[in-house]
Amino acid sequence: MRQPVKGVRPEWREFYIRFKLNKGSQGTQLSLMDRLFNACDETAEQFSIYTLNLKPGSKLGSATLKSDTWYEMKLKWNGSKTDSGKCSLSLNGKVVDSLALKNTSPNGISYVHMISTAQTADSGMLVQKVAAKVK
Repeated sequence: MRQPVKGVRPEWREFYIRFKLNKGSQGTQLSLMDRLFNACDETAEQFSIYTLNLKPGSKLGSATLKSDTWYEMKLKWNGSKTDSGKCSLSLNGKVVDSLALKNTSPNGISYVHMISTAQTADSGMLVQKVAAKVK
């Protein structure tokens, strides 16, 4: 296995999303993936690199999500090839939590999978903007 060069920091990658959970939303699961999954595939989370659930009233570290509020969220990770991968979660510019690496991947993250976690029809969420930095 290749050893890191002393004094060289690993390159961080980022995913940004601006979203709002509508009143009555039952939640959305967001997963960073290393391959394409069908949009309605409920098993994607089992194979994801990192996953989080967005639902009004749920906590992301020190922050509690509210409905009808716009959020700017950034996920910033340093790898997915080994168990030492880390992902920080920022909400509105403040680091609030970190995500555990669920699965390793030799190819890295290349897809975002979002799926509703609602058990019945709901009002869902709005996504205004997404962006990624992978190099």
